[in-house]
Amino acid sequence: MAKGLIQNITESLKSYPAKVFLVENNDHFLYRSDVQDAFGATGIEITNVTKIEQRVRFEMREPDGLLILLSQDNSNYLEDIKKQAVSLEFSLANYLQAYHIPSIVELELSILDNLFLNQPLVGLNRKETQELIESLNAEATSTESAYDLDDFIAALNSHLNEVTINWAVVSRLIAEGISKTIGTAKFEELYAHINKANIVFQEALKMGYHQTKNSSAVKKPRIVSKSWNISTLIIGKRKLHLSWLMEWLYGNMSY
Repeated sequence: MAKGLIQNITESLKSYPAKVFLVENNDHFLYRSDVQDAFGATGIEITNVTKIEQRVRFEMREPDGLLILLSQDNSNYLEDIKKQAVSLEFSLANYLQAYHIPSIVELELSILDNLFLNQPLVGLNRKETQELIESLNAEATSTESAYDLDDFIAALNSHLNEVTINWAVVSRLIAEGISKTIGTAKFEELYAHINKANIVFQEALKMGYHQTKNSSAVKKPRIVSKSWNISTLIIGKRKLHLSWLMEWLYGNMSY
């Protein structure tokens, strides 16, 4: 299955030995909240914060994830963070060379994926790019794009087969799947795969509990809820707010 824009950028970033990136992004693509959410689902946190907040994000970052700190000023980073990070200049043009970038930088990610996967051999000027966008938008409105359940299953199985499972990434993936399928015929199948993930999670939870218990005879292990029942999140088949749902799942799946 062909990989989309976000997946390709993710693979490029993960090829670096560093886990922290100091990024200048003049086209502001990485400042978009939907883009940051999409990268968050792959284990990459993108943030544009003050120096004090940089410290918090740096210290609290996920061990297996990546942290991208955005700034247009290279002097706006803490010195010890700079020593452990890689400095990059990101441009959407590096991945969508065939198009007029100002015309596409604010497009929906689904449209950008389409452009990325079908780049013409000859570059398009501003007018040609905008004409193509109009055509793609017309197609999108006439045919509602369905949530790709096969992609969800493949991604979930891939994460669950890792030696060390990143439950924060799994929770975000599940949250997105629930948000996109509640009230549709695909939800029941997605629900079945969530239950399979829950079995793996409960086993990991038991192992983590016993390791914590055996490692300290004095300090009590942290009490963690073992009842992760996704059905409690469904109220009358209505969609729940994704950010709240992600936070709830993350809180219940972290240990």
